[in-house]
Amino acid sequence: MKWFAVDSKLTYGLGAARDKNPPGVRRASSEPSRLDVVTPLDIVVSALPEIPRAIVKGALEEASAIWDPASLAFRWHVVDALNEPADPFSVRVILNDEVGTAYYTQRALGWITFGASGAPGPVIHLSHGNAVWLLDAIGTCRSRPTREREMLLGRALGRALAHELGHYLLPLKNHTPAGLMRGRRTRDEFFAPRRIGFEPNSQERGILAVRVGLQEAE
Repeated sequence: MKWFAVDSKLTYGLGAARDKNPPGVRRASSEPSRLDVVTPLDIVVSALPEIPRAIVKGALEEASAIWDPASLAFRWHVVDALNEPADPFSVRVILNDEVGTAYYTQRALGWITFGASGAPGPVIHLSHGNAVWLLDAIGTCRSRPTREREMLLGRALGRALAHELGHYLLPLKNHTPAGLMRGRRTRDEFFAPRRIGFEPNSQERGILAVRVGLQEAE
């Protein structure tokens, strides 16, 4: 099995996690509006080998940066999709070229499945193929250098990943009018240099704080 350690401004490593709950965090006594990291959430990223590692790395760094205001930490474990671990970790991201539910003018960059009970499953799907389709819809981007295209694709997939992680962590099945969990995004928002509107807002951070408090009380 090949493992790729992905640098992150939060944390990285190869430690295994069996806990199926969101990461344990607690309130900081000096900053009640923020959360201190206690245990990072280990996430296995199963990526097709033909997807450039620069895109995978960029996506994970973008998702980590988006969740930074909530002081959540992730340890990403990138594996070859053709040689997945027999014992999956608590949360998995599957990055391939699957189209999923598609419409003529719309394709999802990511999705997560909810069970009959309304609880989110621990598997997030990301579509590299749909991200390429979305980027190529911008005529001027088709002929851009490979490195620039990989940067843009990683950025868009990372923002989609951060959103789907929100469905899992909060947990929240529906979308919100604003903030990270807003349902509809323009093409430009996914590729823009600034991630305006993608950071968890105060309401979303409040939901997370309540969920963490309930978990600690158990």
